[in-house]
Amino acid sequence: MSDFKIITSKFWDYLSRLFVFKAPLYNWRMALGEQIDFEKFRKSFIIPTDGFAETIVCPKPCERECPRRVIKQYHNGGYEAVCRKWENDYFAISELDVLIHELKDSTLLPAVAAGLGIPPDIVPFRTMEHAWKLGVLPVRNTRGVPVFFTLRNRGYEVIDLVLNLNRMVDGRYLLLGSSGKIMSQIGEDSLAEHGAKFIPLNETLDFNCDAELALMHPLDLAGMFAPPGSELEPEPENVFRKCGDVWEIRFRGEEKFLLTTGNTGASYLHFMLERPNATTNIIEIARIFSGESGGYAVDSLLNSDGILDGYAMTDLPTIETCDIADDKAIGQYRQEAQSILLEIDKAKSIGDNITLQQLQQDMEKITSAINEAVSPSGQKKKLADQINYAVTAFRNAVNFAIDKIAVHDPSLAEHFNSTIRYGRMPGYFTDNNINWKL
Repeated sequence: MSDFKIITSKFWDYLSRLFVFKAPLYNWRMALGEQIDFEKFRKSFIIPTDGFAETIVCPKPCERECPRRVIKQYHNGGYEAVCRKWENDYFAISELDVLIHELKDSTLLPAVAAGLGIPPDIVPFRTMEHAWKLGVLPVRNTRGVPVFFTLRNRGYEVIDLVLNLNRMVDGRYLLLGSSGKIMSQIGEDSLAEHGAKFIPLNETLDFNCDAELALMHPLDLAGMFAPPGSELEPEPENVFRKCGDVWEIRFRGEEKFLLTTGNTGASYLHFMLERPNATTNIIEIARIFSGESGGYAVDSLLNSDGILDGYAMTDLPTIETCDIADDKAIGQYRQEAQSILLEIDKAKSIGDNITLQQLQQDMEKITSAINEAVSPSGQKKKLADQINYAVTAFRNAVNFAIDKIAVHDPSLAEHFNSTIRYGRMPGYFTDNNINWKL
């Protein structure tokens, strides 16, 4: 008989045994052991309630199988944990340890998404408690696979959730749960019939010593749902391609990451990567991305220096590029601003001041760009020199995207900073023969 035993996460194993996701602080500490920074865990993932526990987990069950110790109050206001069977066996315990703490899903769910590399788009179910849509897993050549997360651990509740997901979701999906023990054979069969898959988190994610969720072993979630034959394709070293609503990026064989903000600048970068060592007139780029490409030959009006020769600005056709920003660009800026505001609220709620400061800086850049393009009355502003505006708007959008890329891969950001040419004839110029998968 094999003695092999799968190593699992104490955190998820503990959650899989709870009927309600709250417990005295002492129990949380006992369940997680001393392998993590418990204070960091406490501040991030659980929150105190106004209730006090009547029992706690016994740290050393006796031979009579006494599982818990009763909480009693000292005459001086303190607490003691007393064995139910041996009243002379007790120890003092602090009021904080007796205080019931509830799981904070507002920080747990984004941490799970980050640990698995899923762009978070968290939405709770209206009719089912302890179940959420976590986001969409980018999968090449598909619309992506929706990912759901549940803390439910009773068999009938999990089956009910799976049956509802099968009715709601058109196509395959991924369900995350605390442990494989929560999934019955009926649930597994129902998932298989729908082409869905289940991932037990106690075998997948665990807290490291800094109380951060990290993968316990390499995991290719996208590969689980990849179209037939795609697994035979070698993974390219350099990737910059759109995958659903995000950008999938990899540089020189380093770890792949997903860019979820800076879409306008990323689109410009992608455009230039498709045309290495070549320039494109900035007016033509503006027309391409505003949907007005074609119908006007700008190149015929330019001299060798790329300057309009013999034409005044009023000779240019009246199109969206006459405005400081087209409607699509303004809409993208506003969408990014809304996304950043949500992230700011989350950072404030968990007291993450470092992330908050970075987000506020990003918000200032976005706000500045919007204010340059739109007047207080909501009208798009005009510039006398439309070309100069197009140059500035292009550079600002690309720089914003490069700043976001630098968070994930500083070497790629440095590469773009040294190879992207701005001005009236921008382009991507590199001496290295880099083969981009676009």
